[in-house]
Amino acid sequence: MKKLSAAIITFNEESNIRACIESCLPVADEILILDSHSTDGTEAIAKSYDRVRFEKRDFDGHIEQKNAAIERCSHEW
Repeated sequence: MKKLSAAIITFNEESNIRACIESCLPVADEILILDSHSTDGTEAIAKSYDRVRFEKRDFDGHIEQKNAAIERCSHEW
């Protein structure tokens, strides 16, 4: 069976990230979060999940950020 990565871009999503990650857990083998240097609890929440790979990148646009996240995925997305 093929493996699946979920690519998520974030910035200060403390109130939403837990539900987002939880919704991906049943289907994704890897959850890649590319964060734009959040200043809230987004990073701590994301890193509390074993299947999450959390990386940071300066934001230069939604399309650029999403493409950068997809490039970092280990599996099909």
